Amino acid sequence: LWGMNMRKIGLILIITSFSALANANSNCFGSENFYTCNDLKTGNTHQVNKFGGTTQVNSYNTRTGTSWSQNTQTYGGQSYTSGRDKNGNSWQHNSNQVGNTQYYNGSNSQGKSYIGNCNPYIGCSTSKFGQ
Repeated sequence: LWGMNMRKIGLILIITSFSALANANSNCFGSENFYTCNDLKTGNTHQVNKFGGTTQVNSYNTRTGTSWSQNTQTYGGQSYTSGRDKNGNSWQHNSNQVGNTQYYNGSNSQGKSYIGNCNPYIGCSTSKFGQ
C-alpha cells in the first residue's frame, strides 16, 4: 500500500515537473508555458499549459486511445492537484512543505484516502484509510 502511494506521489512530481521530459525518447515543442511532448517510446502525448500557479496536463496514448489529465494549483509551499485516470476515475493529492518536511494527503482513483509525510532524515510515512 505504501508503495502504491509513493508511485502516485512520484507520478505527480514527474508530471508537474514536465519540463524535464525532453529526453532521447521525447519530442517537445511550443513555448515555455504552453507545450506538447510526444513520447515516441510509449505513444503518450502530453499537452502542458502553465499560467500563474496553475499547471494543466492533458495526456493521450495514441496506441491505446486512452486519455488522462491533472490540474495542479501551487501557492508558495502548498500544492493542490486533482485529476482523472484513464478510466475516468477522479483522484486528488494535496501537499504542504514545512521546513524539511512535506505533509500530504489525498485520495486515489479508487476513492481510498491517505495521509503522510516525508522528511530527508527519517524518510516517508503513509497511512491509508477506507479499506
